[in-house]
Amino acid sequence: MYQVRIPQGIRPGQKFRCSINGQQMEIVCPANTVPGQTIQFSVNNSSSPGVAPAQHQSYSPQSVAQSGYPHANSQSPDSIFASIDTRRTGQININQLQQAFQVAGYAKFQLKTCKLMMSMFDTDHSMMMSATEFAALFKYIKDWEKCFKQYDQNQNGSISFAELKSAVEAFGYRFSDDFFTTLFNVYDADRSRTISFDEFIQLFCELHMLTEAFKIHDTKRQGVATFKYEDFLKVRRYNFL
Repeated sequence: MYQVRIPQGIRPGQKFRCSINGQQMEIVCPANTVPGQTIQFSVNNSSSPGVAPAQHQSYSPQSVAQSGYPHANSQSPDSIFASIDTRRTGQININQLQQAFQVAGYAKFQLKTCKLMMSMFDTDHSMMMSATEFAALFKYIKDWEKCFKQYDQNQNGSISFAELKSAVEAFGYRFSDDFFTTLFNVYDADRSRTISFDEFIQLFCELHMLTEAFKIHDTKRQGVATFKYEDFLKVRRYNFL
């Protein structure tokens, strides 16, 4: 039985190469795992002389962690914050917030998602996050994780087109098929044809903020509003985070 750490950027179902006993091997990342997590696998060595091992050896990866979806550890928000705040300033910036999510075991969040989270939980508008603000954000992320798992029916760590449509409709949004396709493509930033956890958070947070801004002008709650140009730009600012 061998152990190897999953490289950053690798998702369940994707292949990656590693060196075992001096030989290059190709491994399929198992379901319910995340980058940075250690997996173990067995090797059925049936390679013939002169043939690359990766072409003949089969692998049966199994998760070493007891629970790794979509995060692989149970560190407290205080310990995560302390590991990032190495200068002990009591605050972290957006790039450090991105690192904090990775320390927590999540796949790397887009900076846009981190900026969005910062704007929502940075109560003093300093563009820095305190330990208290981070703890509140961490609970918020955990709540979204539960929601994400609910709609990820095959538990592969990503949301399909159909799964996302079910989630959007469950939140009360009713969009045409054409618009929903556009919505999906806009938030599928890596063009994987699936929605990752941070893309999922980004989509629903921005939908909520845009909807609340729209409601101010949709006084009759008919889904129709008249905007002055400046008011329109105020609503659109949420897309420019």
